[in-house]
Amino acid sequence: VITTFAGHKGAVFAVDAAEGPCGLASGGADGEIHFWQADVSKLRTGQIASPTATCNHGGIVRVIRWCPFDNGASKDGRRFASASEKLVSTPPAICIWQVNERGETKCTLRIDDPQVLKGKANDLRWGGGGIQKLFSCHDNGYIAVWNAHTGALLKPIALHQGPIISLALADDGATLATASHDQTAKAVDISSRETPVLMTYKANRPLNAVCLTPDFKAGPEGTGSIILAGGKNARDVTTQVTLEDEFESKILEAATGAEKATTVRAHFGPVHRFLPLPGLAPGGAFASVAEDGTIKVHAMADGRQLHSDVME
Repeated sequence: VITTFAGHKGAVFAVDAAEGPCGLASGGADGEIHFWQADVSKLRTGQIASPTATCNHGGIVRVIRWCPFDNGASKDGRRFASASEKLVSTPPAICIWQVNERGETKCTLRIDDPQVLKGKANDLRWGGGGIQKLFSCHDNGYIAVWNAHTGALLKPIALHQGPIISLALADDGATLATASHDQTAKAVDISSRETPVLMTYKANRPLNAVCLTPDFKAGPEGTGSIILAGGKNARDVTTQVTLEDEFESKILEAATGAEKATTVRAHFGPVHRFLPLPGLAPGGAFASVAEDGTIKVHAMADGRQLHSDVME
């Protein structure tokens, strides 16, 4: 362990990193977002670090996503999006914030009207094009497409029969992939106004996590792979039949949905999230975090384990 980041007064649910002195952001059950030094060269081994800056978000912060289109060197800083869950009288919300290198924050957009925002967002992704967009996924099986500048709802997309838990954006920015509790993942063409579904990938367990290889392209002429994982909720494992491969990460062909021969046997509990690590190995790698308290890193090409760590 290089550094322990201390400061939250409760569970931490959201983390994202970008360059800069306030580039590491975290949020959790205390309704706060903390900012930390993201430059590893400036951290000391064994250090317990306090936040560089803090802002009061409200609600239970579930998601943080830095904007990939902003230049961190700008005098105005950079933007990040956040999603929070209802807490007492504070409704669920999607927000966009501006933060400078000193950690001074300003909320530039807040979406919390229950007539428009149908419940908490489980994940967020930024999208480009003629208008910068924000994609959110929800328990009702919908993806919402928002104007990132005005907060206007551009389009709701009905995709799944169960909650959508996670999103992944292809490197070309044209395809958005989902992972749902209805045991399917879908690849959607977000470069088209009609947002057609290019491919549906079927699993045999609820899905929580999705990750794409750098060369991912869905459909009959597709290339690359999609990686899926999940499993029954921990409280259901003892009362329901559990598959032998319940908590494995599956690597599927993007073009056909066929499972590759590679099997990623990594965890002993539900997998909650993936983090793509494109530069870590030839063809990319991904990290997974699960209910069993471990972080695993595997190569995307062959599922080979590159790293394993236990969270204490």
